[in-house]
Amino acid sequence: MKAAVVRDPFGLENLKIEDVRKPVLENGDVRVKINLAGVNPIDLNIIRNKTLYRMNPVPHIPGSEATGTILEGSKSLKRGERVIIYPRLFDGTCEMCVSGREYMCTHGGLFGVATNGAYCEEVSLPEKNLIPYPKEIGGELAASLSVGGLTAYHGLRRAGAREGQKVLVYGASGNTGIFAVQIAAAMGMEVDAVSSRDWVSEYVNGTAFRSDSDVTGSYDVIVNSLGSVLFAESTKHLAIGGSLVTFGALTGTGSELDIGKLYTRENSVVGSTGGSRSELLDLLKLLRTHKIRIPVEKIFPLDRIHDAMELFQKRSSGRILIRPA
Repeated sequence: MKAAVVRDPFGLENLKIEDVRKPVLENGDVRVKINLAGVNPIDLNIIRNKTLYRMNPVPHIPGSEATGTILEGSKSLKRGERVIIYPRLFDGTCEMCVSGREYMCTHGGLFGVATNGAYCEEVSLPEKNLIPYPKEIGGELAASLSVGGLTAYHGLRRAGAREGQKVLVYGASGNTGIFAVQIAAAMGMEVDAVSSRDWVSEYVNGTAFRSDSDVTGSYDVIVNSLGSVLFAESTKHLAIGGSLVTFGALTGTGSELDIGKLYTRENSVVGSTGGSRSELLDLLKLLRTHKIRIPVEKIFPLDRIHDAMELFQKRSSGRILIRPA
C-alpha cells in the first residue's frame, strides 16, 4: 500500500511516498481503510522530529487524527461501517486507565507517534480505538474530532468551564481553537476570541479581537494553546478565581508568569492533553443537538502531502485534510 514515510534525519525533505506492507492483523486488531486524515501541529512536529513524545518506529508514518471504514477483523462493527480513530493507545490496566483517564495510560501512547499513523491507505488497530459515528456528521467534521475537537472539549472541562461564564480563546482559527469557541457556546458560555483572521467572527457569540492589546474585561476561563507567545500576557485577562488552560506549545515551551498575581487572585494554570473515549462519545452527543461547523481550506491526495504540509504552515481559512486513497 501507499504511505507517507519520514526517515532520519527527518524534515519535509525526508518525507516520501513509499510502497509499504499492509498492516498484519494480530491480537484481535481490526483492519481499517483510512478515509480522511487531519493535519495538526503534532504531525508536523513528528516530521521535523521535534515532538515532546517518543516516536516509534523509525522510519515512521505520521498522522494521529483520522476516520476510516471497517474492512475486517471486528467482532461488533460491520464491514463498511464508518469510524473515528480514538488516537490514544492504552492497555486498560494501569492506574490512569482504571480511573477513566486512559489517554494518560502509563503503558500507552499516541497513535501516529508511538505507532505508525494514518498517512497511509490502511491501518490495524484494537477495536476499542474505533468509535462509530452517525451519517449526520459529515466526513470532514468527523475527521477533525479525535484531536481538534476532543482536545478542545477536554481542555474546557479541565478548566471547569460551565454555563454563564465568560471565556476567551486565543488562536481561534486553529484546529482546536475553532472547536473551543463553538463548544464553549454550546455549553452556554459567552465567548470572545483573539485571532488575526477576520472570518473567526462568524464562529463566536461575542467579540473577535484582532490582537491581545484589543482585549477588554476579564474572563472566567482562558484557552491559550499558542505556546510561549502571548502566554504571560493572556493571564492578565483572568478574573479573580479564573483558570487558564493550555494544551499546546507551537510557539515554544517557556514563559515567565507573575506568581504574585496568580496566588493573590487564586488563578489557576491548567495543563490538558487529549481526552477520554467517554468524552469523545459526549462530544458526538453534543453534535446531535448543536451545530458545529469546521471550515476546510483544502483536501489533498496522499501523493501531495508536501503541498498539504506547506499550506498548513501558512493557511488562512480552515483545516487541511488528506485523503489517502
